[in-house]
Amino acid sequence: MKQAEGGRELTSKQLSVQELEIGMYVHRLDRSWLGTPYPLQGFYIQSEEDILQLANFCKHVFIDQYRQRDSSSIKHQHKQPELKRQVDTQTKLATSEINFVQAKQIWRESRQLSYKIVDRIQHSYDIDRDQVEQAANSLSKAVIKRPNTMLWLARIKEHDNYTAEHCLSVGILAASFGHFLGVRPQDLDSLSLAGMLHDVGKIRIQPELLNKTTPLTDQEFSKLKAHAKIGYQLLLKDQSMPSLVLDAALNHHERMDGKGYPNGLAGEQISRIARIIAIVDAYDAMTSERPYADAKTHIAALREIRLHAGAQFDTALAKAFIRMMGLYPPGSLVKLSDGSLAVVIQPKEKDPHRPIVARAREADGLPCEIKLIDLSVETSLRIRLEVKENETTLDLRRFTDEHLGQLMNQLNHNN
Repeated sequence: MKQAEGGRELTSKQLSVQELEIGMYVHRLDRSWLGTPYPLQGFYIQSEEDILQLANFCKHVFIDQYRQRDSSSIKHQHKQPELKRQVDTQTKLATSEINFVQAKQIWRESRQLSYKIVDRIQHSYDIDRDQVEQAANSLSKAVIKRPNTMLWLARIKEHDNYTAEHCLSVGILAASFGHFLGVRPQDLDSLSLAGMLHDVGKIRIQPELLNKTTPLTDQEFSKLKAHAKIGYQLLLKDQSMPSLVLDAALNHHERMDGKGYPNGLAGEQISRIARIIAIVDAYDAMTSERPYADAKTHIAALREIRLHAGAQFDTALAKAFIRMMGLYPPGSLVKLSDGSLAVVIQPKEKDPHRPIVARAREADGLPCEIKLIDLSVETSLRIRLEVKENETTLDLRRFTDEHLGQLMNQLNHNN
């Protein structure tokens, strides 16, 4: 489609926000410019953060192909982050390296323990805090040594016990986020433990209520909200339970605007650990299949977090979480420009649009030879959009078991 502009013809092309790349010139939105921070005359995409921000306002835009620039010619002007990574020598640990097989075994054992926690609480037994602490400490160390592997494993879930799977993933994400923020190693352990135990109160809520597919009544929602206090009281039985963990269980549904529960805390009244858990809890919930809601893509979940920053979430922490997760974290499923399906193996901080991926399915959905592709080298290919697992013929858990270890070894050998 061509439209007149300034004495010349421009070539206009409609793209979804997920298809945008650095260097593209946006000349029209799918809505009015009013109420957006963008100039009426259009603008260049200068960074991946521009794309994430644009996703807050639009589903698709129109680019002027005539004015497109190579991404290397765009001057990146990132704002100074409010939270800096302050990783000291302690964080590097003096222990031996953790390889992929060991990281996966830590995840598998922690997963089994998460199921055991659910079973014990359902049968009115106390939580074995020492055992959970050991698992949380192992998870945080694995996050430090194998961050990409652990973010990948956090995406793998079975649908038969949402609470157990969710708590494990939140434990991994919380430790990952804490590591990104540069917290002390001992606090990483507390973050991981808080994540693993933040939702234990839900185990005492009736499954029929948790899994209800129709809107909750006011009375039902009041019962559901009680899980925060129930979890706090369960954990309080252990007099040695860290106060940070108790705080996170009680306050992870408080909101910055004071409209959360159970106590309507606002702003700085909410502890930092509760604000961290609130973000990773919401992200993992949104990207998971639940009986009452379909999973969102990674990018759609980040868009929601950015949209609700300041009201529901701490703004600085929300922005930091978005920076940590990036555009395509490990384990993301993406459609390439040739129609094939690939899995993101290793993101690239300097060129987030062109990670290293493994092609896993042909364009028709049939299996193909598993092949590593560095999109920064194979420039004829690009990521067209992110897709959800249930939109593909790929089983990510099976792919992980059968191929990820070999792909990691191949990647390390190539480097």
